[in-house]
Amino acid sequence: MENNTLYQLALCRIHGIGPAHTKKLIEHFGDPRSIFHADRTALERTGLNEKLIDAILNFSDYDSLRKELRHLQQIGARTLFYTEPDYPKRLLPLANAPALLFYQGTANLNTAKIIAIAGTRNPTPYGRQMTAELVSGLTRPDLLIISGLAFGIDAIAHQTAMKCHIPTIGVLGHGLDHVYPALHRGLFHAMRRHDGILTSFLHETKPDKYTFPVRNQLVAGLCDALIVIESSSTGGSLSAAAAALKFQKKVFALPGRITDEKSQGCLQLILGHQALPLISVDQLKAAIGWDCPSGRRSHQQSLPFSATKHSGPAQPKPTASIPAPQKPEQPNRAPSNANIDLPNPTPSNADTDLPDPAPSNPNIDQPVQEPSNPIIDPIENQLVNLLTAQQPLSFEDLLTLSHQPVPSISVALLNLEIRGIIRSLPGRRYRLAS
Repeated sequence: MENNTLYQLALCRIHGIGPAHTKKLIEHFGDPRSIFHADRTALERTGLNEKLIDAILNFSDYDSLRKELRHLQQIGARTLFYTEPDYPKRLLPLANAPALLFYQGTANLNTAKIIAIAGTRNPTPYGRQMTAELVSGLTRPDLLIISGLAFGIDAIAHQTAMKCHIPTIGVLGHGLDHVYPALHRGLFHAMRRHDGILTSFLHETKPDKYTFPVRNQLVAGLCDALIVIESSSTGGSLSAAAAALKFQKKVFALPGRITDEKSQGCLQLILGHQALPLISVDQLKAAIGWDCPSGRRSHQQSLPFSATKHSGPAQPKPTASIPAPQKPEQPNRAPSNANIDLPNPTPSNADTDLPDPAPSNPNIDQPVQEPSNPIIDPIENQLVNLLTAQQPLSFEDLLTLSHQPVPSISVALLNLEIRGIIRSLPGRRYRLAS
């Protein structure tokens, strides 16, 4: 077994041998070990050029690979080669899917239903709430949520999935020895212990501008459907959507106001008939062939989430016949692993995952500031009243006292945390923030 993995890693170390060459060589020789024990004549029969043949014949860095294998074992990671049963089956039909993956976790990469979620690093309150409600509404035993562990929409999707006990996997744009962004260290380690972390990059690979489009391709290949929740017109999420379309996956985009910069990418996908507008969980399930719960309205009639919940505070009627003036809104402002064919890098902007010394916006990944008297829906109001009477209370306490379903409680708690109304404590306990 060690020999097989050793030679799988050796193939990854040879620059110029990507997934297409790897699969062709395995088809010809049967296993990685035989490739490195073949002579020049046998290698020439595969059609490889002289430079690649020389690289294989002269490869000798096996001590370094053995050290890397020991390191992977120490951190609890394992390799997934495309010929092995645990390799994600959704990637097998894709010609340029990575031949070797590195995985830490227990979540099933071949579970029945996989949804990918992508979006801006700096979402609006609308995008945050829609992400949380969408994920919680998808709760089912055979579901896996995947995303890129980035700031903003990605992190909210992962956190909501964990709160709703939905397995979730973070797909990395770097090796397993790095955490990016650094502020997600806690989330990274929690997912690694309980769900999963996946990458196609060797463990020492650092995040770079070319690595995140590669990550986006892997996210798109792994899923049944990709959902884009808020993106600018040049956002990095659009590269994930493009890859999903190339792989013939379903793509959905959350509609938003035409004046919002963070809605431009989604509206662009919808207008170009590249994505279906996401208007409800039932509509999504029907579009990808999942059964909708019995007794629910048709997805053609079902709007996403309670209109009263998101309509905001009632506005006073103007005393004159002229409409009240509206305040305009201000818009938010050569690889070490040739394991996959690289797309053109996404242009650099605030919606991409390009590494920088610190987030360009100091408010990124911080709770969004809401009005001093935020609108609270009935379930949120009920939870606040319970915590006012007695605190702290555990998730199980709140579930028992409120008589509400688990997804509703999970979403309400997340929304209250985002607003800064409550704080979460160790052991899934909660208390009021003030």
